[in-house]
Order: sequence, then structure tokens, then C-alpha cells
Amino acid sequence: MSGAMLVWQVDEWKVVQRLESSNYGVRACAFSHGGAQATAMLSDGTLMQWDLDDGKVLRRIAGKGGWIRTCCFSHDTALAISGSFDHSLALWNVADWEAIGLLEDPDCTTSVDSCCFSPDGTQVGSGWMDGSVRVWRVSGGKPALVASHQGHTGSVFCCEFSPDGTTLASGSIDSTVKIWNPADADRSVPQILEGHLAAVRCCSWSPEGDLLLSGSVDRTLRLWLPSTGQQLHVFQNDTPVRSCCFSPDGNLALSGSGDATIQLWLVPSAISLVALKQELEAARLEKTQAEKEAARAKHLAERTVTSAQEAVRVFKAEQAAAPSGVMELAGSRFATVCRWYLVGVVLLWTLRNLRGPALAALKMLLARLRSIPI
Repeated sequence: MSGAMLVWQVDEWKVVQRLESSNYGVRACAFSHGGAQATAMLSDGTLMQWDLDDGKVLRRIAGKGGWIRTCCFSHDTALAISGSFDHSLALWNVADWEAIGLLEDPDCTTSVDSCCFSPDGTQVGSGWMDGSVRVWRVSGGKPALVASHQGHTGSVFCCEFSPDGTTLASGSIDSTVKIWNPADADRSVPQILEGHLAAVRCCSWSPEGDLLLSGSVDRTLRLWLPSTGQQLHVFQNDTPVRSCCFSPDGNLALSGSGDATIQLWLVPSAISLVALKQELEAARLEKTQAEKEAARAKHLAERTVTSAQEAVRVFKAEQAAAPSGVMELAGSRFATVCRWYLVGVVLLWTLRNLRGPALAALKMLLARLRSIPI
């Protein structure tokens, strides 16, 4: 993994600065409030900070707790959290990069795969290799475990709080996204979003909290309506998606891929997508109903033709057994009445249930009736 961090000018999407660190990969990065500094946490646990005016390294601090698998900054960049192979999360004060707390659960012996801060910085969500999701309180004294959820069947690669902090989304190697109540210590059943065909590597809430993005190794970025569990849209990428986020206005989505490219996507509004989904569903139901009516019309037509053919067969048998003069006149009248009676029955049924496919079945029936030999 490259140890460099790139600074982009967004309006032109060009790299304006390259900050070199080491041969270790950058796990997380953040700007200071004024934008004059950039901070990164490397996979070996090292913390680095640069001055963006000249690109010089301001500080380099050796990490604690072993190699880092995941880390993130609080929304105000005052705190940072890092998770490592030693089954723990370290809480950092970004101002002086002093470790101010250690989050550990004696019941868990696997490494931390993902972590996130709640919007107000008072809670931390974490995903673990054993498929569990844990929520911690990190304000008001010593950090404490609030809830432990079991739901995924494998590593939880991503987790993120909704903008109002009331829900927590997690994505896993089991190809699902799950939405939890972070404050529920009773381990309630989560809402499950299914659709990905491979591991989910990232998830992100829209600024309003009404939409959720998820990116996967299946090379798709999917847009969800968590309130109903609907999958609204699928963005097809060329390579596996490793990271994703919404723009501040929620109109764009950004994704990072395994081929070192960044993709920018236009996000349709939830209202227009829901309306489109409803129209498509209505069209599907109408098509299904029309197909059922066509099948019913075809079945009736086949039964009617069969009955007519049987009536003709019986009449011919009776005609053969009776004097010719008597049956010729009766046969002519019988054939005429029989044909018009059958046509009338089908016409009456079809007019009551008139659709394009049923009308086609009627035309087929009339053609077959005309072809019956009398």
C-alpha cells in the first residue's frame, strides 16, 4: 500500500498536493477546522500531521496497540478512534495526540474491522471480525460498552451512524447491510438490506439521513431507502468499490475503487426514484393481469372449439344412423345454431373482460370456428 496522501482541488478534480508519509497505508485522514493542517493515521499505528502551506510534517507519533486495521475522526476532529489486531479500540485527543481511553470487551477475542463516531461525538460504533457490532459511550468519564449486537455471519467491514445518531448501519463480508438501534442493549433484530452479491466494503448516509449508500466487491454502489428497505438504484462500477460517501448537499456520490480511481455519481432524488418504482410496479401488475386474462381467454377458446368439434362428431354419427332426408335439414340448422351459440358465448365473455390479449384470443377462436367442417 502507498503511504502517500493526496490533496484534491474538487472543482477541477486535480491533485494539488502530495503528502508523503511512509510505506504504510493511510487508514484515515482529516483536515483541521481551519483547513491549514492535515492528519493521517497509518496502518502501522503511526500518527502524522502536515502543514498544508508547505507540506512539511509537523509531528509523527508512534502508535499504541499494534497494527491498525481501522480508524476515524470525530466530526469536529477533536477526537480520533483506532481499532487494531489486539482486540481493542484506542481513543485519542487530537490536540496533543494523547491516548485518553481504551475500549475493550473481554467477551471478544477478534480484531476490529471498522469504527465510527456518532455525529455528536459521544458514542463510537465498531464492527468486528466475528460479525458483531458494538456501541460504546466515550463521553462523561471512562468509556463504556453500551450495546453488543450479533447479526452478521462474518467480518463487519464498515459501520456508520445516521446524521441524527439514532441508527447505525453496518456492512459485512456476508453481503448484507444491517441497520441497528445503537442504544438497544437487548440485541433486537436489525433491519436487513439485501441485494449485494459479495462483501459490502463501505456505507454512507445522506445528509438528511433518508438515503443510504453501500459499496461492494460485486462492483456496484447501491442506493437504499432505509425507511422501507427498498433498493432504489444500482450504480455499476468497473471494479470493486472500497469506499463511498455523499456530497454535503446529497446530490452526488463519491466512490473509491480497487483500481485507484475515484468515481463521481449523480444521485437521483428519493421522491423521483420511489415514484418511478411505483410506476414500474403498476406496469408489471397490469402486464401480469393481462397475461392471466389472455390465458383464460385461450383456455375458454380451446374448450369451446373442443365442445363444438364433439357436437359435430355426435351429430355426424346420428346422421349416419338416420334416414338421409330427415337429417340433412336438421344438420344444416344444427350447425348454424351451434356456431352462432358458441360465438355468442365467447363474445359475451370477451366483451366483459376486453383486453388486447383477450381480443387476440377471440379472433383466433372465430378463425378456428369457421374452419370446423360440418
